Formats: sequence, structure tokens, C-alpha cells
Amino acid sequence: MKSTSIIVLLALIGYSSQVTRHPVRQELVEEIKLKAESWTPVETHQNLLRDVHPDKIKSRLGNLGFQEGSLISKLMSYLPFKTKFLGNHNHEHNAKSSHKKLQSPMLQDIFPQSFDFREQHPTCLREIRDQLDCGACWAFSSSGMLADRICKATDGKVNLEFSPQDMVACSMDNYGCQGGYLMNSIDFLMNDGVVIDKCQPYRNALNKCEYSCTDKTIPYKKHYCRPGSLKIMTTAEEFKQELLTNGPFIVSLTVYEDFINYGNGTYTYIAGEIIGGHAMKMMGWSTENGKTVWLLQNQWSDQWGEKGFIKILEGEIGIDSIGISCQPELNSEESK
Repeated sequence: MKSTSIIVLLALIGYSSQVTRHPVRQELVEEIKLKAESWTPVETHQNLLRDVHPDKIKSRLGNLGFQEGSLISKLMSYLPFKTKFLGNHNHEHNAKSSHKKLQSPMLQDIFPQSFDFREQHPTCLREIRDQLDCGACWAFSSSGMLADRICKATDGKVNLEFSPQDMVACSMDNYGCQGGYLMNSIDFLMNDGVVIDKCQPYRNALNKCEYSCTDKTIPYKKHYCRPGSLKIMTTAEEFKQELLTNGPFIVSLTVYEDFINYGNGTYTYIAGEIIGGHAMKMMGWSTENGKTVWLLQNQWSDQWGEKGFIKILEGEIGIDSIGISCQPELNSEESK
């Protein structure tokens, strides 16, 4: 059983381990085929990452050393959550960790068997993006979350594509293409705001922070999360309630080698070493054999997984350990 430090509270998305072999390899695919009961790997020759150097694959997750102490200190700085996280600094997350059950079995009947943000809010859909070789999952997932929430709050009238590049270049508390902290990403959205993607298109690289649009005909305008609206969720009940009430949010997870070979179905960890920490948008859930299956949107293009999405069984790879969100601050035009 492979384990890593406290992904249960992973706010740093940029941790990565030493990659000694390519995760896209035939023997691993064959092992997945033999052992996996709920998902199918993509064939090696069809895997878009087959010719990508292992270090470049690692870069898609970020490449920043994970410091448990700094993470705990960061979480402790948010006073409303001190009691929730206090006293378990040495907790470890396993590939198949204990799932955080609903706080009360009676509450399970409150929630529907399934929920899919894509189906409930089809006018809020946008293209699946590709972060390429830049470890900017933290920027893509958090800016995408804000866009989804503005769209939901305006009943689909405002559907913007925000600029991960703005966050990569201007979020000084993060590390650009080398990784970032989800908590700091939320801080950036609350305090600095983010421009639309047409203002500062994605470059797959760290560049200097700009305070104007690349196309000077486009107005330079920031969009924000409401100050003080940070929310941290740690139970399946909280995850589901947040999706129903406010929309998608960001989650952290540990990526193992078999994850890179995901094709379709409900992912469970089968085999392989840890590659690193990653962030994605939580989009919904379904129920299989009485267990929750989470629906997530990745940012590795629509050619990866199920057209850019993945389903992950509860309790796997830290997927339901922590969720983070903030509420959009609607301007006068968006509030109409």
C-alpha cells in the first residue's frame, strides 16, 4: 500500500515524488486489466501521454516539495476551522483510505442518488482545457470553479472563461508552473481577482504579471470571490450539499501511475507508485452498489479519460478528504 503525507488536507498542489520509470507502460496496463473490476485503462498506443517524458507528466501535477508543517499552519490560520483540524498533525492518507462517511446515516436520504452539474446547468458548460506542461492545476481548477459559480448564480446568463495565466503570473503566494496552494488560490480570487481568458490567454509558462490585456481593445477587468467566503469541506455530506447549493468546488487528490492510464469507468487504485498531488473540479456524484462515485473535471484536454472527466470511487486517493470553495462576488451587471 502506497501512502503520502496528509493528502487529506492537501492545500499544496505541487508535491511530486521521484519518477524513475514511465507510467504509461504495457505491463501496468495489463495489470490494470487483470485486477480492475470497475474501470478500463486506455491502450498504451492510444495514450496521449505515451511519448511525454516522465518529468513532463510530473509537471502536469506541479513539482513543489510538500511541507506538512506549513500546510497545517496555513489551515490553522483560518480561525473558524481550528477545532476541526486541530490535533491530528501526523495523519497519513493511503491510496485506499477510509472514506469519510456521512455524519448520520439518516442524512443519506436527503440527497438524490446522483447529481451532475453538466446536466443541471447545461448553459454553463465550457470547453475542457489543457494545462499542458505547466503545473497550474491549482489555477485551472480554482478559476474554473469561480466561472461555474457565477454562471449558476446568474442562471446561465453570465458564462465566462477566466484566465489561469493571470493566476500563474500574478499569484505571488503560489509558484506558477511549479505548483501552488489551493488556500492561496482562493485568497487570490478574494483579494486580487482574475481577468477573462481573452484578456490574458494561456501561455503554458510563467511570465511577468501584467496589468493590462494582451489585446488592448479588451477592457482589463477583474472578477472576484466575495471576501471571507472561503469554505472548507471534509465530509461526503458537506460535498453533496455544496454541489447542490453553490456548484462545483476544488478538491485535491494523489495521482498514482495507474491514474495516468485511466480510460473510462469508476477509478479505484490498482497499482503503481505515487507521482504527485493534483487538483480538479468536483462536478457531481452517482451511486454504485450503495457507494458514492464522484464526478470530476480534469484539465488534460477532452482527449483524456471520459472526454476530460473521470469518475472516482469514494475513499480512493484522497478524493473526498477535503474540498475548498468560495462564493462569487457578482458585479452590478451580473446581479441583474
